[in-house]
Amino acid sequence: MPFGSSKAAMMGAAGAGGGPKFSGGTETSSGGYTYVTYTSSGTVTCDTGGVVDLILVGAGGGVSWNTGYITQNGGGGGGGVISGAGVTIDEGTYSLTIGAGPTANGANKGGYSEITLTGESSSFTLRSGGGGHGAYGGWGACSSGTTGTQSDPSTSVYRSVWGAGGGGAVWYQGYCAGGGGGAGTLQTNGSWPIPAGGTWSTHASQAGSAANSWNNTGAGGGGADDTAGKGVPASSGNGGEGYTWLDGVMYGPGGPGANVSGRTWGSTTAKGGGWGGVAYSTTGCPAGDGVFIVRYE
Repeated sequence: MPFGSSKAAMMGAAGAGGGPKFSGGTETSSGGYTYVTYTSSGTVTCDTGGVVDLILVGAGGGVSWNTGYITQNGGGGGGGVISGAGVTIDEGTYSLTIGAGPTANGANKGGYSEITLTGESSSFTLRSGGGGHGAYGGWGACSSGTTGTQSDPSTSVYRSVWGAGGGGAVWYQGYCAGGGGGAGTLQTNGSWPIPAGGTWSTHASQAGSAANSWNNTGAGGGGADDTAGKGVPASSGNGGEGYTWLDGVMYGPGGPGANVSGRTWGSTTAKGGGWGGVAYSTTGCPAGDGVFIVRYE
């Protein structure tokens, strides 16, 4: 029978060793918590309902490039991030979409991640958009980055956030420079707050930075910039910081611009990270796919 008639009942069951419990992902333990991580689309199974912390991240954006002379591209934007703490989830099997980061050269944005869960016997949907792609720079080209992805919110989506914008590109030696892609927004529908309770993040995605005209291309915006100041804007071509979750890991960082030294947030190990900018014949550091994680004591 569905578990979730009341949060108090769940806490009592948890105290008796009955929950919560999730399966279908990769389970690890750290600091007194169990983490279950889902890195591909499929199903999430809540074997026993209970109170959990969770995070949903969209994929980072890509970049376009060629191997010719004076190719200077902006970094991709980080994927959007939604997180909640102390959320009540009912027993059940849930459909999960994990956004994929671009794997090839091209003007490709990151895919969005989405899950519909049930808490206190009422369902709710979360959607985290993908990052915008970094701009292309080359002979006669110095385009601007693009905004991230996110479908228009509907009555079925309780909370959604756009991915961050990509960085601008430059045409060699001061000829022209493109602007950054726009910031994303956090959106909720008229049914908010969700029936499952909890404390939810309030961050929105950052804009990508503009390029300057002397070979420093713009960086992708970070996937989250929350009211606690954990995110900072992309500046001087460095990728914008993403959101550091309860596990101490940063999610949704922006990719750095080409020809930029310093911190380089975008990497294959950064979930939701934007693709690093490309200089000349190099391919930078690829975008990260999205992820969904739940944790419980």
